[in-house]
Amino acid sequence: MLKICRFVRNLYLLNQKRVAEEQRQQAEGYSVTFEQQGPERFITYLEGDREINVIAEFSMFNDVILFTDSLVKWSVPYNEPLSEFDHLRVVNRMIRYFSCWGEVTLDNRPLPTSEELSWNCRKQEYLTRNCQGELFTTQLMLKTNENERVGSSIVELIPYFKEPNFGG
Repeated sequence: MLKICRFVRNLYLLNQKRVAEEQRQQAEGYSVTFEQQGPERFITYLEGDREINVIAEFSMFNDVILFTDSLVKWSVPYNEPLSEFDHLRVVNRMIRYFSCWGEVTLDNRPLPTSEELSWNCRKQEYLTRNCQGELFTTQLMLKTNENERVGSSIVELIPYFKEPNFGG
């Protein structure tokens, strides 16, 4: 019940908080853009000629999970790492921005790299194409000699994948 009350209060105060946050952003010389295109949200932090794409998730009650691993390298200039000072400043500013909606939780887990995502997509595509949801089975015949059958069992054959090492 407390979450619902907090949700309604945050919804009521959202516009006021966002106006105050936009004024603070102008005074400090940065901005955060938030675009919604269908189910996808694009959040960008802009500071001078640098920008960074932010990954965050919103819960049903507008609480936010901010993935701090998305705040490690600038998007423009491409892949330039943030200094420790810049990282802390950006994280604090994003917490302040997202707190307009609700409670902010930091998730410090490392995000998968594009190589890992590509590997998982290829693996899933292979399994979907070759397995088609069916169980691979075979009869295993155990023989003590050529004429005598001792037993048989059904064995599941799972395609073997050697997971690549992505340096992590």
